[in-house]
Amino acid sequence: MRIAIPLKDGIFSRHFGQSDAFAVYEVSDDTDTAHQPQVHNRGSGGCESLPNWIASLGVNRVLVAGIGGGAIQGLAHEGIEIMPAVDLDQPDDVLAMHLKNPQAGDVAPCSAHGHHHNGHQHRHCKL
Repeated sequence: MRIAIPLKDGIFSRHFGQSDAFAVYEVSDDTDTAHQPQVHNRGSGGCESLPNWIASLGVNRVLVAGIGGGAIQGLAHEGIEIMPAVDLDQPDDVLAMHLKNPQAGDVAPCSAHGHHHNGHQHRHCKL
């Protein structure tokens, strides 16, 4: 099984659509052991291309904390399972907790919206 974890600046990204890379782990189904991840930086494509791109990496499952409805639909369309992730910084720790207890953590659905932080406008991706 191949499990992907979204990253932002090398740590677990709490928001799927704001990730800049994904750590992809090869996990043995019979022993639940993982090999060192391959980190794949996102290309220049927008958020709408993420589900297809992740599928092209051979990913079967994505661990997330926050994700938009469009991404949920896109990943489901690609046959990729979405599972909750425990809110830890290091992707190795996120994966280890998932392997111990696959239902640990929460998935917070996000909607595409704009909002302000410190006078700057930010827009979340709409997938």
